[in-house]
Amino acid sequence: MPDVYSIIKLLILLIPVPLLTGGLFIPSVKGKYPGGVEDHLLFKLIHIYVCGLLLQLTLYEIIALRDIPDQRSMTTLTKHYDAVCLTAMILGVCRAVYVLISAKKSRKEKKPVVHMPRMQVLMWLALFLLLGLQAYYFVSHQHLDGDDSYYVAQSLIADKTGDLYLRDPNTGYVGALDGRHAMAALPVFITWLGRHSGIHTTIIAHSSMAPFLISLMYFVYILMGVRLLRDKKEYIPAFVFMIGLWYINSNVSLFTAETFAYTRTWQGKAVFGNICVPLALIWLYDIFKGEKKSAIMLALTSLVSVLATTAAVFLLGILLGLAGVGAFLYTLIKEKSFKYAFVKALPVAAGLVPLLIAGIIYIRL
Repeated sequence: MPDVYSIIKLLILLIPVPLLTGGLFIPSVKGKYPGGVEDHLLFKLIHIYVCGLLLQLTLYEIIALRDIPDQRSMTTLTKHYDAVCLTAMILGVCRAVYVLISAKKSRKEKKPVVHMPRMQVLMWLALFLLLGLQAYYFVSHQHLDGDDSYYVAQSLIADKTGDLYLRDPNTGYVGALDGRHAMAALPVFITWLGRHSGIHTTIIAHSSMAPFLISLMYFVYILMGVRLLRDKKEYIPAFVFMIGLWYINSNVSLFTAETFAYTRTWQGKAVFGNICVPLALIWLYDIFKGEKKSAIMLALTSLVSVLATTAAVFLLGILLGLAGVGAFLYTLIKEKSFKYAFVKALPVAAGLVPLLIAGIIYIRL
């Protein structure tokens, strides 16, 4: 059982660090948050946190794609990522301070809404109660899957030996680089969390990642609700609550996204299906609404998808490809302009380019 100090260190890595890094995505005084997020302080904080975490995981994947094929050690990867992560966090803090100072100087700055009607507060409390019960149930009823013998073991091997995807988890023998799994560095990210918190990687995978990732999943659906219920934001907690009930009652197959969310929360396929795909849909929604800056977030989501599973190279690629073609044809038919249709679909390519590069790396591995 980890001590309190170790738990506090893990919480710092999972909550304040991404939130501070998300300061890089705070718009200027004259700018705005995408999708109507600026309407409420809670939505702002969730947006900043999710964007900061996306950037952190993207940076980790970029460093992993450099260090793992070069057969560098976990210690080297940790040093490289620590430096980059600290730099991103400092820049985020500086950006947040700058925006805060600029906002105080501007008389036109609109204060974020904090007050909520009583019924809306009760709906939010019901949502968080449902979230807490689901996270508690997962931790108290840990599901052991056959993939534990590879993914969780790979996290442990990286921590104890320093080898990155060079040892066979079943035998312990050193062999050639496992190119099939080397790109999906989520197990190694769990190792990074374990090394800095002092908590065993298996405990993090099975007990700590569940509350964190399930909460993150609901944060994503809150951001989705902000967009879908732009004019009726008081119904957002009810919308997300219904999503929660849907997840609870959708355990109809071993391979559904909902089943992955509760039985293999720590595994990349669960992260991809329940977090990355909804996030990609959110950024696509923003892009089609004319918010081209969301193309940056789509690119980050693509890299995080690869961090979760190499299958994202073609699965998310198909989704984005269909979205790009659909946007192109719709605009071409509506506007009768090939050039305008091309420009309209171009931001979607921001998400396809990282997947294409990852696919080339995968072939070379």
